[in-house]
Amino acid sequence: MILHPAAYDVDNKIVLAINAVKHQEYKCLTCGGRMCLAGGEDSRIRVHFRHIDPGKEHSFNRETFLHEYTKQRIQQQMKQSERYMIGFNVEKTCGKELCGLDNRIYCKQREMYWWDLKECGYDIIRVEEKTKDGKEYDRFRSDVLLERSKCSSDPIFIEVKVTHPCSTEKKNSGVRIIEIEIPLDYDVEEHPLNFDRLVEGDMGNGITVRFYNFKNRNRKTSESLDKKEIKAIVWKDDGSVVYLFHNQSCSKYGTRIWRGSKREIHFAIDYSDKAPVLAMKAVAALHGIPCKNCRFCSVEKQEYGRYRKKRFCNVTGEDIGYGDLAEKCEHYSFSTEEPINILSAFSYIKYVVVNADGSVEKPNI
Repeated sequence: MILHPAAYDVDNKIVLAINAVKHQEYKCLTCGGRMCLAGGEDSRIRVHFRHIDPGKEHSFNRETFLHEYTKQRIQQQMKQSERYMIGFNVEKTCGKELCGLDNRIYCKQREMYWWDLKECGYDIIRVEEKTKDGKEYDRFRSDVLLERSKCSSDPIFIEVKVTHPCSTEKKNSGVRIIEIEIPLDYDVEEHPLNFDRLVEGDMGNGITVRFYNFKNRNRKTSESLDKKEIKAIVWKDDGSVVYLFHNQSCSKYGTRIWRGSKREIHFAIDYSDKAPVLAMKAVAALHGIPCKNCRFCSVEKQEYGRYRKKRFCNVTGEDIGYGDLAEKCEHYSFSTEEPINILSAFSYIKYVVVNADGSVEKPNI
């Protein structure tokens, strides 16, 4: 037996069987034939629609159902809402004019930008229609068409993708498009479709929303993003070294963080390339800051084992591990060879040297 979970009512609105009322007229979504409500209550079969006329049974077209039902749900919720919000990602670029960070990844920030379509004047909501005056969009029909009565030249198309995506020609037309992808196996009875807002990305339960041709998605802000993307090593005036590896504000890049410091190294840390602590210490050591590590010591010795390189002290014979023993070792003797080797492996590290007088040096190693 073929179970139809939905049908059209007398107003051509899709009704789920679980929400339908018995003894009312319904029509098949596919063939338009007369249907009635069956099953449920004391029956072992869940509530469903079936054809009244004999010989009319056919397979339920799930794609057509999801496509039509989604369009009607969007139109219904938009018409009933006093506000209708859409949210899409905007990439902001820092507006700081003089900055040593050269506008790489860490100078950008993604954030959600919200529009209220009702506030923007989109008061016309139609299903499977073309634009009012046509013009450059007259060759396209939208699943759900949004227009402004005061300005018909700036429509928004809402396209529903179940198995067939929005055409490339339509995407390249320049018209704003919001594409909603619904999985073919989506169960609207278990997870009722809710489109009280449309947000770019994953909306849950396998539903994905994409935005096309929305302009100004890359923006330069009028002020610093002030992100926490700076790490620092500070050589204090008492000769001690402070590691500020909890991220500092990027607005401090190139200016003294510690009052009275003899020298500071500021590192601009990228999202994807997190510089290891050892590499940052190697930079500082090569610029005269006494960062000690057994790897930087001239008495450190290496031997190649079967599976890995083994490092140990040539004087004590101890395995150096992370190299922290150097801080209290009386045999420590700094050598530039290993720090230079380490730094060559992390050539992408961006940093500046801030001197006691506030002057800034670019790296020259």
